[in-house]
Amino acid sequence: MEYKELMEYKGIFFLGLIEPAENSLRLFFRRSITSSTPEPILIGDNNIGDGYAVTIDEKSPVIQIDFNSYVGYSVLNESFTVWDDIVNIVSTEKPVVMEVSREKLRKC
Repeated sequence: MEYKELMEYKGIFFLGLIEPAENSLRLFFRRSITSSTPEPILIGDNNIGDGYAVTIDEKSPVIQIDFNSYVGYSVLNESFTVWDDIVNIVSTEKPVVMEVSREKLRKC
């Protein structure tokens, strides 16, 4: 899989990251599923409209991105902001993008 192809996916859920070796970075993602059933969003006594639950698609493969070297990265969690999850990575090389099996993921 090419990085460009990954960027075309809609509904990608960031699972986490590890640093398997010094100055290397491994990111894990999985596709998500959006419910077709609307649910009211309540803040206090105010109903601000309908929302749709988003869950991880457990049947989809884990997408792994490896950076064999990097300068730095920062992660912004959507739970604390109005923005989407943002992972900024400064790397001097093209990342390696692959889908991995659950068995391989458990070994990490």
